Amino acid sequence: MSITLARMSGNLPSPSYTVVMHGSGAVEYEGKDRVPVLGRRNTNVPQDKVLALVQEVDRMKFMSAKERDFSVIDAPSLTLTVSVDGKTTQMKSVASDGFSFPSEDAVKKMSPLARAQLNFMKLADDVGATTGIERWTKCSPACMMYIFHSGNPKSSNGEALLVSEIERKEPEVLGNISIPAQALVEAGADVNLANSQGTTPLMAAAKKGDVDLLRDLLTHGADRNAKDKKGRIALDFAHNAEARAILSLNHGT
Repeated sequence: MSITLARMSGNLPSPSYTVVMHGSGAVEYEGKDRVPVLGRRNTNVPQDKVLALVQEVDRMKFMSAKERDFSVIDAPSLTLTVSVDGKTTQMKSVASDGFSFPSEDAVKKMSPLARAQLNFMKLADDVGATTGIERWTKCSPACMMYIFHSGNPKSSNGEALLVSEIERKEPEVLGNISIPAQALVEAGADVNLANSQGTTPLMAAAKKGDVDLLRDLLTHGADRNAKDKKGRIALDFAHNAEARAILSLNHGT
């Protein structure tokens, strides 16, 4: 048995990923575009949660339902595929973030087709919650806004986007949301990617005296001993006493 939830972006900027939950509880995630975590990740969910989803599939008679497509051309879409004992059924619909489920009375008044789509959205929502995909597909509002407009910084083709953002005098503003450098770190930017002069994000943050950013970069694996083209390390750029103290800690190890 397996349940696959796939979100595709269509022709609009939108998260794109696939998550597969197997009957054993094994979960396989692949982030494709505009999500904080690109690439593959694996986890496991308890058997009681797998059973709860299987029971939900049975209650909504998913396997005996006609394959339906409620999606809209060019719009982000969700596809739910359930495979049991060699039989596979698939449904597709418009992706709807923050969908609010109607009351039981409202559901009773719906047409069979509308109820089928509602059941699909509920099951897709429960698959996402059970597999915990938000750990890979969600981040802070500033992080999500950056990804929506610019894509995942890991897809920058070697551009030192994080260094450029740190060196800005004022944070970039997208959709009325200020985008601090920490948002790029949260979005998965390479914390050790240097620019053409060999300046790393840690060096840029040290020069700026941003101690909170220094801590954030170090927490995410920034190399305090990396050297630029002149042989300087981040500590050489720090003029703030607190910044020097942070960068001096375990220096040289």
